Amino acid sequence: MGNAYYVAWHSEKTSAEQVGEVRSHIEQRLHALNLSFSNWNLDSDISRFNQSGALQATKLNPDLQKILLQSKNVHQLSQGAFDVTLGPLVKLWGFGPSNRQRSIPTIEEIRNVQAYTGMQHLIIEGDQLYKDHPATEIDLSAIAKGYAVDEVSKQLTSLGIHNFLIEIGGEITTAGYALDQQNWRIKIESPVVKEQPTAKVLTSYRLHLSGESVATSGDYRNFFDQDGAHYSHIINPITGRSVLRDVVSATVIADDCAIADGLATSLIAMGTDKAISFAQQHQLAAMIISFQQGKISVFETPKFKRFER
Repeated sequence: MGNAYYVAWHSEKTSAEQVGEVRSHIEQRLHALNLSFSNWNLDSDISRFNQSGALQATKLNPDLQKILLQSKNVHQLSQGAFDVTLGPLVKLWGFGPSNRQRSIPTIEEIRNVQAYTGMQHLIIEGDQLYKDHPATEIDLSAIAKGYAVDEVSKQLTSLGIHNFLIEIGGEITTAGYALDQQNWRIKIESPVVKEQPTAKVLTSYRLHLSGESVATSGDYRNFFDQDGAHYSHIINPITGRSVLRDVVSATVIADDCAIADGLATSLIAMGTDKAISFAQQHQLAAMIISFQQGKISVFETPKFKRFER
């Protein structure tokens, strides 16, 4: 998935042989997920679906079936702020696996692409997937890392490992305790905002987790600037436009890393006011960092504060 992975664990008996065995199991699982989910691999299951015709059946493997159902749930919960069919719009703006130059598309170009984006174009019937428009595509990049973290977690548990931390591309899950018998300690990275340093803002944000997952989404790594405005790789499904700098970082703690991953992206797409209202309404454990009128501000829900030390 274009990311490094990191796994830390401890058990009563840990040998070099066991480390090699665990690594082999993890890499085989991640390889299988990559072959299924990757938009960069033209032979992946997702790529084959994207190249298929309208109403042409694609058989879903268990992973694709589960992640698409999770995506549908997050889409409904977020009132459309999360949408895995945005791939064509992502490419239109110059992000993702395309050679298009990053620039602002015209309103007409956006509307033309919006004619075939939207979860309503996907039809799931059992283990069969269809689309009603030949140009509709799926891009799982906003939830696939979290899903992979959850799957590696299941593997470690099945191998009899119950104290661990897993991280893929910044998405994290924890179980049990660290070596010192304390909760796993995680520091949230400061988003980079050229106009104002944020390191001081986040010096105190260290989470203590045991059995929870955490995901952070931000607009500060993949973006372009044009005509004095900052355009993020995160696309608003309603407008079809790149999200202008508002919420620069959103962190969500949840039981499942895939859900945390999808919700963190949703909060970025919503914008500050709606994201805060959504987090409060649904009682999320969430932190939202916004940049408005040249000023950094941080909002935390009460549930999020419980994990701080």
